[in-house]
Amino acid sequence: MKTLTFRQKLWIPLLCSLACICADFVYGALQMRELRIAERKKDLVNIVDIAMSGISMYAERARANQMSETQARKDAMELLRHQRYGVDGYISIVDGRGAVVMNPSKPEAEGKLMWDFQDKKGNYLYRDIVATGKSASGAGFVEYWWVRPGGTEPSAKLSRTASYRPWDWNIVTGVYTDDIDAAFRTSLLQS
Repeated sequence: MKTLTFRQKLWIPLLCSLACICADFVYGALQMRELRIAERKKDLVNIVDIAMSGISMYAERARANQMSETQARKDAMELLRHQRYGVDGYISIVDGRGAVVMNPSKPEAEGKLMWDFQDKKGNYLYRDIVATGKSASGAGFVEYWWVRPGGTEPSAKLSRTASYRPWDWNIVTGVYTDDIDAAFRTSLLQS
């Protein structure tokens, strides 16, 4: 320190303070991003739980011989087809082979085997959905890129997948996360 000038010695605490403040801002922005992701995940879990309740209701009716299993599946599918939340939220069903059973945003995909479909980042979306459904817990989250309804460019999306094993269905619903990433970048820039 004796080789430093008085002016240089004054700058050291200032630069250290500035570095600490910057690190604090980055840490705070990261924490806020993680909190928002956790909130979205909790919401997705609740939405899938509600969907599973509807499916279970129809399955129970079929087990009680109040309707055929074929009719129960059809009614459960129609119930989920019309459930919406938020601006562009919907629920879809993928079977254990990776075929689309029901997707209200892309009805033209219904009945098609999508095992080899890749998003713009190379993720095998339907393989990930099936693997998550077949996991020990039968549920989890899948991240991928998907085009918003009415849009043309894929955006980052986080989905909750849960398996209804008696019917070999994977219930899938998701939210776009590009707004969280944009808020994170804005927070860093403002800081």
